[in-house]
Amino acid sequence: MSYSIRFERQLPGRPPEYVYQALRGWLAQQNAKIEQDSPPFSVTAVHGRGMQMFGWRKDAKKTLAFSIQPMPGGTYVVVDAAPPFLNSSDVRTREEEARANWGELLAEAWAACGDAAAAGEARYATTELRKAGGESGKNMLIGGAIALPIGILLLWAAIATGIPLFNWIGFGLTIMGAITLINGGMKVRAAKSVAGQ
Repeated sequence: MSYSIRFERQLPGRPPEYVYQALRGWLAQQNAKIEQDSPPFSVTAVHGRGMQMFGWRKDAKKTLAFSIQPMPGGTYVVVDAAPPFLNSSDVRTREEEARANWGELLAEAWAACGDAAAAGEARYATTELRKAGGESGKNMLIGGAIALPIGILLLWAAIATGIPLFNWIGFGLTIMGAITLINGGMKVRAAKSVAGQ
């Protein structure tokens, strides 16, 4: 099964047929391509640009699968947002950012369904998610700062001793440390940009 992020929303006072039509209208406004359609209980669409390198951004390509269920006095909607396979590891690494950005995007869909409070809730959730991402980014920076020098030391040991195992392990730790430092720095920077607002 592919990786996805789940969102849920209760829409009181709105029947499933109304929510379905509002979501279809919002998807058309977003130029999303409808993949599957089972009115009024589900709709699946591909949203975003395919050429977006940062899969966690709001305009990145993703599949949005809406499941619309009646509940007493309204409608309950579950959305599974799945990035393409090639972006899934990036999105998994930056899940807080993806959840925040895609949550803001879906707030527009909830507003189209008549939920006026969705935008304010999305802004608050975005701030909290990016703060949490900053904490995990700090941990990633620490891990990368430990792995990178160990990898470099093992590479030096491989050169000095001629043991090929040190070469492979050192190379792997060096690359892993550098990538972890970069991703951790990006998470911390995103959290600081939210704190500065």
